[in-house]
Amino acid sequence: FFASASRKETYDKLEVKQYKILAVLDTKTSTICRDMDGKVFDVKDYQPGLNANPFHANCRTTTTPYFNDKFTQQQERAARDENGKTYYVPANMTYKEWYNKSVESNRKVSAKQNIDNTESLHKQQMKQLQDIAQQQKEQLEQLQNVINQQKQKKVDIFEEQQADDILKKIKKNINRNIKSIQRQQKGITTISYDDLPENIKNPFEKGLEYANADTKVILQEQIKHTQFALPCEKNAYNRTFDYIKLKSDVSPSTIAHEIFHQLDEENDIIKSRVAKLLQEDYERILYLSQDDIKSYLLKHFKYAIIYNLRNEMNVKEKYRGISDILSGLTRNGVYLGYGHDNEYWDEDELNVAKEAWGQYGRITYTNDDEVLEMFEYLFPNFYQYAIIKTKDLLKE
Repeated sequence: FFASASRKETYDKLEVKQYKILAVLDTKTSTICRDMDGKVFDVKDYQPGLNANPFHANCRTTTTPYFNDKFTQQQERAARDENGKTYYVPANMTYKEWYNKSVESNRKVSAKQNIDNTESLHKQQMKQLQDIAQQQKEQLEQLQNVINQQKQKKVDIFEEQQADDILKKIKKNINRNIKSIQRQQKGITTISYDDLPENIKNPFEKGLEYANADTKVILQEQIKHTQFALPCEKNAYNRTFDYIKLKSDVSPSTIAHEIFHQLDEENDIIKSRVAKLLQEDYERILYLSQDDIKSYLLKHFKYAIIYNLRNEMNVKEKYRGISDILSGLTRNGVYLGYGHDNEYWDEDELNVAKEAWGQYGRITYTNDDEVLEMFEYLFPNFYQYAIIKTKDLLKE
């Protein structure tokens, strides 16, 4: 870790703009390093454990300055054959290309042996992934112990905060790597934000132009680390394996909503005291409305109300986030066209607050003045808390 940080300082001193991941070309290289090999990143985005080595304990991968010019086209890189003997291949050959050409092509075995080898390799990779996950957990525990030891000493408050911030970033990166390993173990196929279809990515990018300034920055940073699966039957953030399921016709604001769920999971934003704030907002609504919330909404927010074909009171689509929160607070006693069923609301006492946070992400992404005004008026305590947590996320 420290060697990698030192390399970053060297790049900065030499004014290197970009660098390339360089894994070892042999069959011992980990799955993570195989996938990262050959990728090019900007030095300004250099983060050990995320887009720079070490990617795991005992990592052999390194980085090298990247210059896309004619002087580097004829360079070579070292590789090792099955006997450990070193030979050289073109520098622009990635691990996958080397493996397919130098390893796969040399395997002259029968069909049965191919199957056996594949199963054996899969087992080895799974074992390797499990070992990496365990090593990263142990590494995180060691780092936590170092921070705790520093706290026991009389250190400057600013230095202590810096140590905490560093630990949070390392912990977040390690957890992301562990989730990535777990997705591979389960055979879950995901893609990055850059690989999303244009009909999904372009409208989301367009919406970012009008988003609340803080929300825009947070979303732009978070999507760099977000994995997606599509097409799926419903839109949802999978907390267990840290990826977002998307329908083929997902709306841009729903993507923002699900990313805010991911932010909650990574940063532990929603806690029991936040649910109490939301409950206080609900009790305030009951008092103001004299227990007749629908009539109160019709009187004060008539512009948000529509009626469906059965003459049932609903809200316009852009107010769907507010409808969802009221659905949870009232256990669908007040249902305005959007919300979850009571089984979901009763599943976890924090689900209403978690959805409120997700809806805050949706609403500040669309950044409609009328919707923001209604949200702040109905849920003032939660609204102020969400603003504070948003500011905290910007500091990280």
